[in-house]
Amino acid sequence: MRYLKQKIAKAYEYHRRLESLRSLRKPLVPPFEVQAKIEAPPEVKIEENCVKKNKPKRPLGNNVMKNYAHAMVNFALSAVAEPYLSSSPLVRVISLQVFRQILAPKKRKTTCIQRLRELLLINKDKDPEEIQAFKGLFQEACKVFLKYFWVNWIYHSRLEDKSKYLKYRSKLLRRIENPEGFTYLESFAPEHKKQKPNNLKRVKWAEI
Repeated sequence: MRYLKQKIAKAYEYHRRLESLRSLRKPLVPPFEVQAKIEAPPEVKIEENCVKKNKPKRPLGNNVMKNYAHAMVNFALSAVAEPYLSSSPLVRVISLQVFRQILAPKKRKTTCIQRLRELLLINKDKDPEEIQAFKGLFQEACKVFLKYFWVNWIYHSRLEDKSKYLKYRSKLLRRIENPEGFTYLESFAPEHKKQKPNNLKRVKWAEI
């Protein structure tokens, strides 16, 4: 009986060592996999920031016009403008629902003076009555925005150089009231200092 116990203990010890050796043994990697790992070239990552830095910056004047145009279209489509537009006599020709259906697809395209002018300028010879009413309603919505809601929009937005938007508001309002001459907002080139004409004679204080 004693001999049998010793034999069982030796067999148990042998199996325990065998399991420990199996746990330490690493799985063999095929040679072709090792070669593929060594020869694989490193991935080249192209940073998007480098591409963006090379792009020329959009002039601030263009941004002013683009942001104003988007703001006026958004206002005309919002429920805030509904009380102002519903009191207009033009709603007898075109309903506010149809007005929004026509204006909504033009929202993304209205990014410049030319696109904005197309929504304002009425051609009585070519435009049907419904389109004339649409343009009249949009003109009224733009006026309401520039008279009562523009300050709130500027100071609660993430616009850069907000003083520029304050400066061009009155000019934009005058051009919306007369869209026939709405071909530019202002030449955004730096203004040159006015030089005094050289042919003027300087008068001395003693001669006065």
